[in-house]
This record gives sequence, structure tokens and C-alpha cells, in this order.
Amino acid sequence: MKSILLYDLYSVESKIRDNELNECWNWNSRINFSSIFIYGDKYTSLSIESSAVHTGDPTSLTFGKFLSIVDYNRGTDGVAILTNSDIKLDPLLIEVTHGLPVGVLLAISRYEMTGMIASNPWCTQDTWVLRLQPIHKPLMTTASFSLGSPGCELRFAELMHSAGFSVYNPCLSFRNIHLHKQASIHKVEDTHFGAYIFSHPCEYSDVIACDPAKSGKVVYYRKGYS
Repeated sequence: MKSILLYDLYSVESKIRDNELNECWNWNSRINFSSIFIYGDKYTSLSIESSAVHTGDPTSLTFGKFLSIVDYNRGTDGVAILTNSDIKLDPLLIEVTHGLPVGVLLAISRYEMTGMIASNPWCTQDTWVLRLQPIHKPLMTTASFSLGSPGCELRFAELMHSAGFSVYNPCLSFRNIHLHKQASIHKVEDTHFGAYIFSHPCEYSDVIACDPAKSGKVVYYRKGYS
């Protein structure tokens, strides 16, 4: 089975933050992925000798690029995994998701360094998994926004839902660890408003059973103007 990781490697000013991102990269790059596609400006400063790692793209990683890799590898048995750069992935992701159905998006919430699941996991996800399959091309264009801005994961989930995908959050079966000692400050003006998908925690067995009660549901969030 083919397993593809899409990953953003970018420069930061904070040494603490840089060490966190490096620790995550060192962990994730040792997982037995068939291919790793790197984006971001930091690729040029790395010494990478693995044949699984593909030449870096200096531009930011977007959800649309994730979908394009999924579509390009259509007809191949396997999965593509997209994750934020401060996440240490659970190796179980590529061990058990080979049975992931077509037409299902996994949008998985993280665990903090304390071992506790992220607060409000239904509205914050950091890792996404898709079976390799054809993707509607306008969907790739619509999803051409970067990771990391407020609401981006919920808008992406809604776009996939509107395209006919079922969205699940099996974070009870996968423990992806978030390394971030200093909390991020997000600006309201950077928020992706609109229709969202809220996906409550579930088990991977709920995904395989295609339990509709455990899939994400649509909500609407908009900024009010006076």
C-alpha cells in the first residue's frame, strides 16, 4: 500500500519554536512513508538523503495541493496524509487506514503534550487523511488556502462535505501529539468564515462502519458587522 505525507517546512525566528518543528520533522520523517512531499522555504537548508523525500516546493502547502496529490495518484492503493508541522504523527495512521473507504475524509484532532486531547476537538483538527482517488478539479481550486489560519480546517471539511465526502474525526483511535509551548495568537481578520463542519471525536471502527451518527455536521459561523 502506498502512503504519502505532505509536509510544510518553514523558517521561524523563535529558537524554541524551531526546535519544536525540527523534533516533529525528525519524528515524522522516520515513519515508513512511501513518499514525502515537502513544501516551504526551509527545505533548502536541510540535508535529506532519503529517496522517499521529493524535491521541495518553496511555496506554502495548501489543502488544494493535498487534493491534487490524492487525485494524481488515483488508481493506486493507498492513502495521503496532510498534517500541521508541529504534530508528531501516530504511526498507526499508515498501518490501519489502508481500509479507509473512498469518499471519506479523516479530520483528526490532536493531543497536547500533557496527554490530554485538545480542547473543543470537534472544531479543531490538525491532520487529514484521504484514500487515493479522483478529486473534482474545481474542488482543488476552491481549497487553495494554506493551513494554520483560524477556521481553515473547518472550511476545508465543509468543502469536502459539500463535494459528497463524509467527514470523521477518529482521534480516539489515533494519538497525534502537538508540540507548541507558546500559544499562537490568531487575528479575527484572518478567520475563514462561512459554513463549517463540526466533527466530534469517534473511533476508527465508526469510520469503517460508516456510522452517520458519528460523521461531521454542518454549522454556520459568520462575523457580524454593525
